[in-house]
Amino acid sequence: MPRPVKDDPRDRFKTFRFTEAEVTRLEARARASGGTLSDYVRDRVLDSQAEPAAGSRFEPGGSDPDRSPAKNNPPGGSAGLPGVTRRNAFALRMLAEQLRKVGVNLNQIAKRMNEQRIRPPRELTMLLDEIRSYVRRAREP
Repeated sequence: MPRPVKDDPRDRFKTFRFTEAEVTRLEARARASGGTLSDYVRDRVLDSQAEPAAGSRFEPGGSDPDRSPAKNNPPGGSAGLPGVTRRNAFALRMLAEQLRKVGVNLNQIAKRMNEQRIRPPRELTMLLDEIRSYVRRAREP
């Protein structure tokens, strides 16, 4: 049995040029988001409310993203919470991604140190204490 026809089929195609490195990055991000490349790019282009860089030829259009509530559930589930805007949800996703990268790096350091039975240097202990304080502050209401 054929798939049912959608009310609003995606029947338009546009071509964009990317470098091999850019395509690799996009594909990796799409996999990490759990969707397809098309879904990821569509979401980033149509739903992102990031401001264009200063001096950019692109201007924000439409309604003020700071005043509109988040409609889509960003990873981490911040949509639907009072006061969470699309821009805030985007910023939370970016912060979570950066924190994940830091965590991966720290995990790799810890693994190598454990393999070689190296005691952590004082700087690493201080860094971990600082990270813990940031996490505690982020958890405060």
